[in-house]
Amino acid sequence: MVCDSEISEETEKKYFDFHKHLVNEILEFINKNPEILEVCEKVKSIRKTKLNFSPSFDAFISLSDIEESLKRKEWVSSLDSSFAIICGGHTIIESL
Repeated sequence: MVCDSEISEETEKKYFDFHKHLVNEILEFINKNPEILEVCEKVKSIRKTKLNFSPSFDAFISLSDIEESLKRKEWVSSLDSSFAIICGGHTIIESL
Protein backbone atom coordinates (compact mmCIF):
# COMPACT_ATOMS: atom_id res chain seq x y z
CA MET A 1 0.00 0.00 0.00
CA VAL A 2 1.17 3.51 -0.73
CA CYS A 3 -0.03 6.45 1.33
CA ASP A 4 1.03 9.87 2.49
CA SER A 5 3.02 9.84 5.72
CA GLU A 6 0.33 11.97 7.38
CA ILE A 7 -2.27 9.21 6.98
CA SER A 8 -2.61 7.22 10.19
CA GLU A 9 -2.21 3.44 10.28
CA GLU A 10 -5.84 3.22 11.42
CA THR A 11 -7.06 5.09 8.32
CA GLU A 12 -4.73 3.03 6.14
CA LYS A 13 -6.30 -0.17 7.52
CA LYS A 14 -9.84 1.18 6.97
CA TYR A 15 -8.88 2.14 3.42
CA PHE A 16 -7.56 -1.35 2.68
CA ASP A 17 -10.75 -2.91 4.10
CA PHE A 18 -12.85 -0.52 2.00
CA HIS A 19 -10.85 -1.45 -1.10
CA LYS A 20 -11.57 -5.15 -0.48
CA HIS A 21 -15.25 -4.30 0.02
CA LEU A 22 -15.47 -2.44 -3.30
CA VAL A 23 -13.71 -5.23 -5.22
CA ASN A 24 -15.97 -7.88 -3.68
CA GLU A 25 -19.08 -5.83 -4.55
CA ILE A 26 -17.94 -5.55 -8.18
CA LEU A 27 -17.21 -9.28 -8.37
CA GLU A 28 -20.57 -10.10 -6.81
CA PHE A 29 -22.37 -7.84 -9.31
CA ILE A 30 -20.62 -9.53 -12.25
CA ASN A 31 -21.35 -13.01 -10.90
CA LYS A 32 -25.04 -12.13 -10.38
CA ASN A 33 -25.32 -10.84 -13.95
CA PRO A 34 -24.01 -13.70 -16.09
CA GLU A 35 -24.61 -11.92 -19.39
CA ILE A 36 -21.57 -9.77 -18.53
CA LEU A 37 -19.43 -12.91 -18.34
CA GLU A 38 -21.03 -14.29 -21.52
CA VAL A 39 -20.19 -11.16 -23.52
CA CYS A 40 -16.66 -11.19 -22.10
CA GLU A 41 -16.15 -14.82 -23.16
CA LYS A 42 -17.29 -13.97 -26.72
CA VAL A 43 -14.93 -11.00 -26.84
CA LYS A 44 -12.07 -13.08 -25.43
CA SER A 45 -12.52 -15.84 -28.01
CA ILE A 46 -12.54 -13.34 -30.90
CA ARG A 47 -9.58 -11.35 -29.58
CA LYS A 48 -7.58 -14.46 -28.63
CA THR A 49 -7.87 -15.75 -32.20
CA LYS A 50 -6.63 -12.44 -33.62
CA LEU A 51 -3.93 -11.69 -31.04
CA ASN A 52 -2.91 -15.21 -29.97
CA PHE A 53 -3.33 -14.40 -26.25
CA SER A 54 -6.28 -14.05 -23.93
CA PRO A 55 -7.21 -10.39 -23.35
CA SER A 56 -7.75 -8.97 -19.89
CA PHE A 57 -11.12 -8.59 -18.19
CA ASP A 58 -11.13 -5.33 -16.21
CA ALA A 59 -13.32 -3.07 -14.13
CA PHE A 60 -12.51 0.60 -13.68
CA ILE A 61 -14.03 3.15 -11.37
CA SER A 62 -13.07 6.78 -11.60
CA LEU A 63 -13.91 9.72 -9.37
CA SER A 64 -12.51 13.07 -10.40
CA ASP A 65 -13.22 16.56 -9.14
CA ILE A 66 -15.28 15.06 -6.31
CA GLU A 67 -15.46 18.30 -4.34
CA GLU A 68 -19.10 19.00 -5.27
CA SER A 69 -20.25 15.55 -4.17
CA LEU A 70 -18.22 15.84 -0.96
CA LYS A 71 -19.75 19.25 -0.26
CA ARG A 72 -23.29 17.88 -0.76
CA LYS A 73 -22.41 14.72 1.21
CA GLU A 74 -23.86 12.57 -1.56
CA TRP A 75 -22.97 11.56 -5.09
CA VAL A 76 -23.86 14.12 -7.73
CA SER A 77 -24.31 11.88 -10.74
CA SER A 78 -22.51 12.68 -14.00
CA LEU A 79 -20.39 15.37 -12.38
CA ASP A 80 -17.46 13.36 -11.24
CA SER A 81 -17.52 9.64 -11.83
CA SER A 82 -17.58 6.76 -14.24
CA PHE A 83 -17.61 3.00 -13.88
CA ALA A 84 -16.75 0.59 -16.68
CA ILE A 85 -16.43 -3.14 -17.19
CA ILE A 86 -14.16 -3.83 -20.16
CA CYS A 87 -12.88 -6.98 -21.80
CA GLY A 88 -10.03 -6.89 -24.28
CA GLY A 89 -10.50 -3.18 -24.88
CA HIS A 90 -14.22 -3.73 -25.61
CA THR A 91 -16.59 -1.86 -23.29
CA ILE A 92 -19.17 -4.32 -22.01
CA ILE A 93 -21.02 -1.82 -19.82
CA GLU A 94 -20.22 1.69 -18.59
CA SER A 95 -21.93 4.45 -16.70
CA LEU A 96 -20.78 8.04 -16.93
